[in-house]
Amino acid sequence: MSSRIVTAEIFDAFLKCKSKAYFKSSGQIGEPDELVNWRREVRQEFRRSCQLRYRSIFQDAFDASQPLPLDEVKSGKHHILFDCGIEAGQFQSRIDAVEKVTRLSRMKYRGYIPIRFVPNEKLSRHDKLLLAFDAYTLSLALGTTPTIGKRFSKYNTNTVVVRNFPSLAELALGVNLPWNERPPLVVYVGSMAPERGFREAMAAISLLPPDLNARLAFAGPLTSRLREEIGRLAGSDRTDLLGLLGRGEVASLLGRARVGLVPLHRMPNFVNALPVKLFEYMSAGVPVVASDFPLWRQIIEDAGCGLLVDPRDSNGIARGIEYLLTHPEEAQQMGARGREAIQRSYNWKTEEQQLLALYNSPCCRPKRPDCGQSRAA
Repeated sequence: MSSRIVTAEIFDAFLKCKSKAYFKSSGQIGEPDELVNWRREVRQEFRRSCQLRYRSIFQDAFDASQPLPLDEVKSGKHHILFDCGIEAGQFQSRIDAVEKVTRLSRMKYRGYIPIRFVPNEKLSRHDKLLLAFDAYTLSLALGTTPTIGKRFSKYNTNTVVVRNFPSLAELALGVNLPWNERPPLVVYVGSMAPERGFREAMAAISLLPPDLNARLAFAGPLTSRLREEIGRLAGSDRTDLLGLLGRGEVASLLGRARVGLVPLHRMPNFVNALPVKLFEYMSAGVPVVASDFPLWRQIIEDAGCGLLVDPRDSNGIARGIEYLLTHPEEAQQMGARGREAIQRSYNWKTEEQQLLALYNSPCCRPKRPDCGQSRAA
């Protein structure tokens, strides 16, 4: 199942029965029975009543859409967002609500937490694991890092961090052009926001010598407001807005690219993050131009797979791009070393084993009732 999309429904099925999870993930599942339908209706009615109560308290409640509008979340304008569809790599979930918190008890942490409306008086272990799945997927979407594991390990030693590294085979499915046939294409895959460096990326592409004929391709969700802003920026005439692409389309895009950009700004959520796009570029054999953060420096310098820059310095980003475009043999070698690092260390197969080990550990096994013999009267 490692190459399939893991949804909250499939994870729910896995907690109940591994065979059911397999059949659900492969589409081989029968019609639900009346009891299942009744339980679903009860939960939906409970969700509606909870939302009404929240709306009576918070006037700024926001109905989200698929996928989760991260710009709306990060703006901090809304205290709570309902029906949040989130996608992060191969993980997907639809969260009942996401609430902004300014402080968690005993944990001085500011951010967003998922909420599940459960029509039971007491949360079961099953409910808690589903909520943990939502929290993990949300943390991936918002750029929360494995350092979050250190926070939770203080309160529960059964904390395991499973990193969202790419599948080895996934990005090999697209068209992979020989290096000397690739156009001078620079790619940025993922959500676009000011703190993710799209403005600096566009400024950098505008600073490149015209005879390089370099183009910048953005592949990610776009709002109409963002599209209008990009059209006004320098470098817009050298920029292609591809919108949200499927996994096969991303693979084909990276199979034509010469440079992958990861210009995230120096923010708490990013400095210790492991951004999916970095490892996708490496997996596809594309050299990177990335922000010079200590954690990223360790990964990129150890692998020898790219160049590090100040994400606020458009001139520095432009120099990094120009160097890789004008030194094709060295750039190709960097890309190959990045691919080797993925095969060796940063792939889903290694993380999958940690996840399966957690599922099979005593902490995730349901407690069996005492089946001792009854006494004779």
